Amino acid sequence: MARKSKSGELKTNLIEIPQSMAVRQLADLLH
Repeated sequence: MARKSKSGELKTNLIEIPQSMAVRQLADLLH
């Protein structure tokens, strides 16, 4: 799944990082 292309890494970072932060915020709100 992981590709070593710069554009691919940037895309995964832009997608995965915000999701993880959003999940943490939601978890904090729920708990």
